This record gives sequence, C-alpha cells and structure tokens, in this order.
Amino acid sequence: MVEIFYTNNLNQVDSFQLPNYVNQMIPIFLISLIAEIFISYRRFCKNERVYHDFNDVICSLVLGSVQELFHFIIKPLFFIPYLYVWSNFRIVTFSTDSYISFIIALLGIDLAVYSFHRVGHEINFFWAIHIPHHSSEHYNLSTATRQGIFQYISAWLHYLPLALIVNPVHYSFHHHWNRIFQFYLHTETFKGKGFLDKIFVTPSHHQVHHASNPEYIDKNYGGILIIWDKLFGTFVEEKEHVEIKYGVIDNIDDHSPAILNCQHFIYMYKLSKQLKGISKLKVLWKSPNWLPEHDDPSLSKSTNGQKEEQSLEIEQESKSKRSMNDIASKWICLYSIMEIIGISSFLSILETHSKLLELEDMLYISTILIVQFIYVGMVLNRNHSHQFYQCNNIYSNNNMKNNGKEQQPIYNSNFGKYYNLLSTTQSFRLVITSMLLYQMSNWHSTIESEPLNMVYYNLSVYTVLQLIIWIISINLTELKVVQPSPIHYQQQTPKSTEECKILHFKLLKQILNI
Repeated sequence: MVEIFYTNNLNQVDSFQLPNYVNQMIPIFLISLIAEIFISYRRFCKNERVYHDFNDVICSLVLGSVQELFHFIIKPLFFIPYLYVWSNFRIVTFSTDSYISFIIALLGIDLAVYSFHRVGHEINFFWAIHIPHHSSEHYNLSTATRQGIFQYISAWLHYLPLALIVNPVHYSFHHHWNRIFQFYLHTETFKGKGFLDKIFVTPSHHQVHHASNPEYIDKNYGGILIIWDKLFGTFVEEKEHVEIKYGVIDNIDDHSPAILNCQHFIYMYKLSKQLKGISKLKVLWKSPNWLPEHDDPSLSKSTNGQKEEQSLEIEQESKSKRSMNDIASKWICLYSIMEIIGISSFLSILETHSKLLELEDMLYISTILIVQFIYVGMVLNRNHSHQFYQCNNIYSNNNMKNNGKEQQPIYNSNFGKYYNLLSTTQSFRLVITSMLLYQMSNWHSTIESEPLNMVYYNLSVYTVLQLIIWIISINLTELKVVQPSPIHYQQQTPKSTEECKILHFKLLKQILNI
C-alpha cells in the first residue's frame, strides 16, 4: 500500500533524497487557491462579504516563500539527528511496508505537531516565531502559506523521540502530508462538520484556532486529529452565535515580511527594558500575555501608562485601516504577481537542482530572495488608494479651513514621483539582479550544469520583463496628492535640533496615518 508513496531502499534515505511532497503539491495548492477565490466571489455577491484581499494574499505567499527558503537551509536539522538516533538507538525495527509503523508514525507525528503548536502559543519566544501565521485578519487558503521565517527552527526536537521506533521513511511521509492536510483547513468554503469532526480536525475547528475572540484564544492546536485537544483540554467547538474575528488581539496593518516577523521580538525587547539584570530573560519563556507587573507590582504604574499609550495608538491606527482590496492600480498588482512567480522560480531551483548548486549559487540566490522579500513588502504597503500627503515640509491637516470647511488642494502625481526613492532603488535592484543572473548562467556553461545555465538565463530575461512592467506601473499609477498648509509654531517652537526631529516625526506620523 504505502510503497507507492516513497522508496523502500533505506540506503537511499538521507536528508536530501527524501521526496518533498509539499513542494510537489504547490501547483495544486495554487489551483485550489484560485478555485477558492472564484467560489468566494460568487458567495460575496450574495452576502456582500469579501474573503480575499489582494495585498493580504500576496503577503501570505511571500511569507510562505521566506519560510520555505529558511526551511531549505535548515533541512538537515529534520533528518540528520533523526537518522542518527534511528541508526544507533532505535528500540524496534519496522520495515517500510509495516502497517503498524505507518499508524504509529501517523499518531506520533500528529502528537508532535500538537506539542510543537501548543508551545508556539504558550511560550513568548516561540509565539514571536509563530505570530506571523496569525497576523492576517482574513481566513482563506493563502493564510496556510503565511508562516514565520523561523517557524520550524525547533520543530525537529518534537519529532526526535519518534526516531526510537518510527522508520525514517514513514517519518518523512507523515511530516509532509500532515502539512498538506493542514493547508486545506484554512478555508471558509466549507466547515467540515458532521461525524468527521469527532475525530479529525476540520476547517471549523481551525477557524476557532485562528480567532482572536476571548473564548477562542489558544484552542484547537491539532494538525490532523482533534483527539489530542479533547484529551488535553484545549478543545472548543465553534459557537454559531459568535462571529469569528480573525487575527491577533493587537492586529498590525502591515504587509512587510520583515516587520511581521520582527514585531513581537520588538515587543519583547521593550518589555525587557522594564526589568533589570538576568531577569530580562523572563520575557523569553513567559506566556505572550505576561507583563513585568505580574511579577513586580511596583512596575504596575509605569506599565499601565505605557499600555494606555499603546491602546491609544492602536485605536488611532484602527481608524485608518485599509478597506478590502484597496489598491493603487492594476499595474502594481500585475507587478506583484510577477514577483511571486519569480520567487517561486528561485525556490524551485533550490529544490530541483540542489545537487548542481555550489556555495556561490546558494549565497547569490539567498541574497536575491531576501532583498526581493523586503522590496515586495515595501511595494505592498504602498499599494493602496488612500489620500497621499505632500510632506516636503512640516504640515498640519487641520489648518486649511475656510468657514469651517477644509480646503485641501489636490493635484495628480504618479507612483514613481511620489515614491521616488523606492521606485529608483527597485529599478536598480532589478537591473543588478538581471545582470547577476546572466553572469551566473555563464558560470554554468559546462555540459553537467547545462540545466542551470538555461534556468539562470531564462530568469535573467524574466527579470528584464519585470523591470519593464515596473517602469510602466510606476508611471501609469496615478495618485491624488493632498497638499495641506504649513503648520505655525506659535506655542510649539522647538528648542533644539533633537526636539525639532521629534516634532517632525510626530507630525509626519499623524499626516501619513502611520
């Protein structure tokens, strides 16, 4: 039965020869996502609710690509320790065609997923790693790809005890197919209720897990089987009268992979500044909702003041959140899709041609991808139609009033002029990338590495096409720019250069709604 899924020759099992079923399923994942968008669109016509936001979907796909790049780099962690324990310390030897081993592996891997997932929610450091997955306020198949870059840095420790009894081939199989099963849990297209939800995790169960409603927080951690949640007291069934609110308690309206991966680490650092000495390390193992005042009541006053200030900022930010599918232009969207295709091509090179890659190839591809991730996030954060403000000087939104009505002269600009620095550096990046890829194709001109030669050359041509689309996009994307009046410093005259910088920053933050 199980032979059709993997090799029976254990001598061929090493950290790089085990098949990556997740990567093989990527085309099916994308087809499923497109199908879900069409189904949701028809449903949207009936209930006036939007299930997919363009920038959010692209951001999720980028975050998944970042995680897959890092997963490729740390791939040996998943297999070398496991194979070492299996080879030297295993208690029993099961063959690859053993049904007993197959079932034990299914249960063991899923229990390890439960353990790994629960730790990711209940310990601050691991929550900082896992929080990007929960950062979306939408719930669809793209959310499944929305992963933190360091998501699997500790996962291998949860799987390692299985090496005492579970065949490495079964381990590989269930490790991948558990992830594939979880992909299809991230949808509102169907609930999966019925007799199946008594044993298996269904989309309804996992919707509860992604909810930020107080009664749903930190529930339903299971991967395939819901029995672990029922056994360990973390199971909650979806309540029909409760409207699910997705995301985290303090949502951040940002589409930058860098910010989404770093936001909770920054929060932990700010908490640690309230502590002294080695006690600063508490923030690593305490729960995500822990505050220093819980251990030291003397910090309560200052902490409460900071919490009030943070809540005020959150309230102000919530007023300026984007509407669904708010985009600057279809050209910027087209360019963003081309970026995703380019990223997927690079990841395909890493997986398909890993044996032909040299260290220089790995370094160059990783550098290209990391820079690309950063720039895609910057573009997505600017792909909206909000009012744009001219900020050459210090301005105030509230000064231009005539008879109680605001008079705000509006003029047209384009994306390239308004975001001059981003547009220029992005164009420069694409030129450098294209030249580098062309040079890399020349390095692989031998017969043995001919496949890489063609791949690099095609990517070089594709990057030139990206550059052309980018230049067209930034010139054809029109923006309406509001020009407020200069602020008058009657009672706020800064006394020093530093105070001037602080005042300037606060005003720009207010004007730009950052």
